[in-house]
Amino acid sequence: MLNFKRYAKTRTGEKPYVCHFDECDYRASHAHHLKRHTQTHTGEKLYVCDWQGCNYRASAAGDLKRHTMTHTGEKPYVCVWHGCDYRASQTSTLKTHTQTHTGEKPYVCTWSDCDKRFATPSALKSHTRTHTGEKPYVCVWHGCDYRASTTRDLKRHVTTHTGENPYACVWHGCNYRASQASNLKRHTKTHTGEKPYVCVWHGCDYRASDPSALKSHTRTHTGEKPYVCVWHGCDYRASLARDLKRHTMTHTGEKPYVCHFDECDYRTSKTSHLKRHTMTHTGDKPYVCHFDECDYQTSTSSNLKRHTKTHTGEKPYVCVWHGCDYRALYVSDIKIHTRSHTGEKPYVCVWHGCNYQTSYVSNLGKHKKTHIREEPDAKKKPDAKKKLDARIDPNSCVKRNCSNCYSFSSNSP
Repeated sequence: MLNFKRYAKTRTGEKPYVCHFDECDYRASHAHHLKRHTQTHTGEKLYVCDWQGCNYRASAAGDLKRHTMTHTGEKPYVCVWHGCDYRASQTSTLKTHTQTHTGEKPYVCTWSDCDKRFATPSALKSHTRTHTGEKPYVCVWHGCDYRASTTRDLKRHVTTHTGENPYACVWHGCNYRASQASNLKRHTKTHTGEKPYVCVWHGCDYRASDPSALKSHTRTHTGEKPYVCVWHGCDYRASLARDLKRHTMTHTGEKPYVCHFDECDYRTSKTSHLKRHTMTHTGDKPYVCHFDECDYQTSTSSNLKRHTKTHTGEKPYVCVWHGCDYRALYVSDIKIHTRSHTGEKPYVCVWHGCNYQTSYVSNLGKHKKTHIREEPDAKKKPDAKKKLDARIDPNSCVKRNCSNCYSFSSNSP
């Protein structure tokens, strides 16, 4: 009879149990629901974990039971989909997992012009903060004003203070450690070579080891560039968040990556540039040509890639002008060749009264020599040839005392 009475309340919507704390209008259909709710006001946590060294306390027996499974490793809830061996310690976790099979995303963003859907209410709540800008989770480290929209972002940030890397690679001879389980999982695939995420575009055989890499790759097909520069008058858009971050530094002038070699004040906005610069100090050339009888070594992978083409004869860059079958080893060669079609001559002589223009920087260098005035004692003074005629227009050059124009002569006639 008691169970029937309790069941009837769920059908009628009756909620006779009322919270008596000020400004709280919570009501419940069962007394134990009210008791559990009251503990959110009192902070009372009666249920204590009895595992050695664990001080976890909970306000509900169910919460303690779920917590205990983190010690025992017990996962009683099993996915029933064919071929899936997923197990969970909570029914809610299993329910969320099942939606990866069904594709169900019942929670919809209600913001204007946003049609994103999510499998869980917590995912929707986190997404909504991207619209509101709300960042309720605050870093408590002294002098740090970092705020985050999700607890996982805050947890990840805290490791930058502690230096904690609790996730260790178990492969023999590998001492890689990570601050996040997802990073360790991604790293492990460098050992296994596993690339389970496949591009579905026709004729593309790209595979990736993580879904974010596949998502970024897909944008090379769709042309999608969702990351927008917010600086006034700038219409830059990017397909990757890191590209937008790098671009923003062109506005701010920020160069956070610093060379730590003594007496070197080099700074840059890119880690790749710093890595390349560091090799100018160390002389390190880790990229080696593997062709027989070739001892070429270089400090960058891009240089090695270009060099390899000199062995293979590969010329991947093609002139797109109709009827032209020119191919080139480098994209810069294609750019120069295209000027033979367009007639473009971007290199201009800055000598006063000279209107010489050319398509090639090398031609401009040769032309400049026609302006050099030979002095009688040029043999005695090797640097005499570097003194240019006073007829040069000093206001034409964009640089002052540059190596191409040399200094403007003080002995002007």
